[in-house]
Amino acid sequence: MGKGIPISIKTLMNAWITIAVLSGALSAFLWMDSNHRWQSHIQKSYLAGIAIHDYLQGHDVLPDVIVTSQLSRNESRLADAGLWQKLSFISGSDKISNFVLDDSVKDQAIYKTIRVTVLSKELSYKKDDIPLNSPVANAQKLAEITRLLARYCSQNTLLIKYDNALWRKIDGTAIWGCDAQPADWRLAALSIIILIISSLVTLTSLTASGFANFAEKLKHRFRKKDAFLFEVRGTKELQDLAKALNMNIEQERASIQKRAMFLSGVSHDLGTPATRLLLRSEQIEDTELRGKIESDIVRMTDMIQSVLSYTQSEIADEEHRPLSLISLVRTIVDEYADMDKPVSFQEPVISTKAIQNIFQGKSEKQNKVNSLQMENFVVKGDPLALQRAITNLIDNALKYGRRAIVSVTGDETYAEVSVLDNGQNLSEEELETLTQPFQRGQNAVNTAGAGIGLAVVHNIAEQHGGTLSFARTEEGMTSTISILRV
Repeated sequence: MGKGIPISIKTLMNAWITIAVLSGALSAFLWMDSNHRWQSHIQKSYLAGIAIHDYLQGHDVLPDVIVTSQLSRNESRLADAGLWQKLSFISGSDKISNFVLDDSVKDQAIYKTIRVTVLSKELSYKKDDIPLNSPVANAQKLAEITRLLARYCSQNTLLIKYDNALWRKIDGTAIWGCDAQPADWRLAALSIIILIISSLVTLTSLTASGFANFAEKLKHRFRKKDAFLFEVRGTKELQDLAKALNMNIEQERASIQKRAMFLSGVSHDLGTPATRLLLRSEQIEDTELRGKIESDIVRMTDMIQSVLSYTQSEIADEEHRPLSLISLVRTIVDEYADMDKPVSFQEPVISTKAIQNIFQGKSEKQNKVNSLQMENFVVKGDPLALQRAITNLIDNALKYGRRAIVSVTGDETYAEVSVLDNGQNLSEEELETLTQPFQRGQNAVNTAGAGIGLAVVHNIAEQHGGTLSFARTEEGMTSTISILRV
């Protein structure tokens, strides 16, 4: 699902379902076929034990794959005495398993005892696995032994003594040996199922995460009005959505730019006659009338510049980049200080969650204040826009509060720049209404301005994923602009 041919979710779902069904059918076939082959192998070994029993009784002929030979009388005597290590074909490391089959079927006229010894290089076979004391015929008990050899294969030799006859050595590895075991595909079938489920879960998660990431970017796009467009990738539906939103963003940007260009042109066109009016007003002999005309012309040009400033704050066409917020605020405050303005900077405090460790135990506070290395407190934003917003807040504080104390606070998510003044005339609710364009407070009747400053700050705060808020304190009014750091 990269930048190649887009694939729709419907096509992906159909492909996933088809792959899942085919993989399930293949796994089921492998499992059932392996189980059938294994059962056939076990059943064949069981029947081999019955055939050996019939052969010992002289009723039948052994299959060609079973090789038998009779031990010599001397070897048989050693076997009867249990001196297995003295037999020529037995090594000292062989494991010996002995079974005594006592024919206890009541309706049988003649009772025979069969002694069975299994010589193995790797395994010792338990008597508990054979129904030695069950009321079944020796043929079935011997068949259970050969089936046990097939189930737990090893390099083994089977020695059998039927009643009083000599011991016989029987080689049936072609039937119950390890090489005779069928291929077991059950683990492969289970692996296929696990692989398919894991793949489906992974693909589903990737598809869902694509939409989740897109939603997160979309949320930040409207909270932080950057100039970026959405990357066109993923499923067809996601690509179509990204294309539609990109088209809408480009149209919105073009519309705002046209409006800004129009207002810029109007400002330029009005600037020339306004300048001529100012020049002509100097010819008016009436001083009072000339002053009023000049004041109106200046107010008109200020309003035009304010409208342009507000429109430029809406465009937000600059790409956000990392910057040191504290360095930016200090630079702005220093510029006011150079002009002997009552603007000061309060040292910043950045809140971080306390971290517990084995030496500290429980922290004394849930949040601790760290004032070190505040220069590394970085935010991502438009430096010119943020400078304009902070400057507007300081200018308002100087106009209506006579002083400005600027501070920076924040945490892992938000950064805040606060400006405290001595203003006491307006409440928080009244200041909230001033965030709309061309709204002025009652205390601004005799103060120059067009009611654009706080509206510009409000726009810039929204473009950076934050807000503009106000709070009344004992010292005065605090205006705070927040910035989303992530």
